[in-house]
Amino acid sequence: EHRQRVVNASSMRRQRVASALTDVGLGLILDLAKRAPRETKVRHLSPAAVLGALLLRDATLATSYWSRGYLHLLLGDEPASEAAYLQAIALTQSSQRGEPLVAMDAWLQLGFLYYTQTRYDEAISACAQALNHATLLRHDQRAAQIRFLRGRALRAQGQLDAALASYRQAIDDVESLRSAHTREDIKIS
Repeated sequence: EHRQRVVNASSMRRQRVASALTDVGLGLILDLAKRAPRETKVRHLSPAAVLGALLLRDATLATSYWSRGYLHLLLGDEPASEAAYLQAIALTQSSQRGEPLVAMDAWLQLGFLYYTQTRYDEAISACAQALNHATLLRHDQRAAQIRFLRGRALRAQGQLDAALASYRQAIDDVESLRSAHTREDIKIS
């Protein structure tokens, strides 16, 4: 039992280090986005994914791929963005520990990518996956964002009643968040 606690503590330290390094790597890349050429940005993000793999943390590796997908989206490389999001999703599903928060965000971003590409059926499907994770995590804020995106995709398809229902659900999510706080200084508006 003591040995298991030591192993768990060591694993948790590796996870925190890997996560921090991934965050630092992404921060540096986004900082470079203002000044450096595209090749430099992509070249510096790859080591973050490798670092996650070396530290044997699937969830951190999934986060690295999510970050790569987001960076590619910002740079306008949609095929690379889609591939990175799909890799992040595959990693979150293959991990024994799983990482539902990363999966939720990857599905949401993939849905947004599909929406911008007018691939509305795929956007709606990705939103459904993201919403499943948001519901399991009880993440009302993200659920509102997902429902809003789903509403936009449904509206673009001409499914106005379904879009309106999705928008109303998003508003209900925001209202429930707003009413959950009693202090006025932190109310959501």
